[in-house]
Amino acid sequence: MGLARLLPQSKKLKVLVMLAAVASAPLALYGTLLALHAYQAWRLSRVLDSLEAIRVGDPAASVVQTIKGGCTIERRESEYVCQIVDLPLQFRWLEGLVWKLPDGWRISDSLDHIGLRGSYLSVSARIDEEHVQSLSVMLIVVGRYESLGSRWEIANRIPQPYEEASLSPNDRRTYMTWFHITSMPPGEGFRVNATPASTAKELRARHVNSRCLFSFQGCNGLCELLPDAVTVLNERRRGWGGCCSVPHSRCDLKYDDCLN
Repeated sequence: MGLARLLPQSKKLKVLVMLAAVASAPLALYGTLLALHAYQAWRLSRVLDSLEAIRVGDPAASVVQTIKGGCTIERRESEYVCQIVDLPLQFRWLEGLVWKLPDGWRISDSLDHIGLRGSYLSVSARIDEEHVQSLSVMLIVVGRYESLGSRWEIANRIPQPYEEASLSPNDRRTYMTWFHITSMPPGEGFRVNATPASTAKELRARHVNSRCLFSFQGCNGLCELLPDAVTVLNERRRGWGGCCSVPHSRCDLKYDDCLN
């Protein structure tokens, strides 16, 4: 005898409603996570654009107003520090639960393939007499095949460890270098150390392609993350400075280290 004959009409309706609710719950959760992820990506892109506009000597309030509300600002003497983390699961308790599972890293990795890609933004500003002396920004986003990073700083001069007698005038004005990301997943990034003497093109090289924050599949390589840096590298007749063993991204970079 079928279930339809055993249950009264009202009870059958309740059972159907309950089954429908159980079946739709995962889809509702997934849709909520995607919406939260899109909002976080929009917020990060706005913060990054505002940070790029700040220059050495600007009022300290320009930094504080840009990052206020996005994270907790920690002040360490003359330095302001802020970190924004977009967790793949959006909820700290849920991420903690996943990583307690035996194959937690596999689950976290699978989330990247369904559009829930994590990102991390760190901002540090050194303030003296209520004016910006230096501003440092670090962004890491999970790309299609690897983590992709953009790290830049603007200060009166490039960091002392890079100041060598053999540096070209271009490098003394704006120093650029590749770096390796060792987090999970690992990857690569590009660093730009700008100064007040940096050209408009060199300052533009810091700009992150916001599509990499919104992309369902994730961006492929530094060429897609930092497209404006390619123009400067071509003018300097150089490549990124390093590469990883992942499928190569295609772009207009003429001096590609990974193809030599």
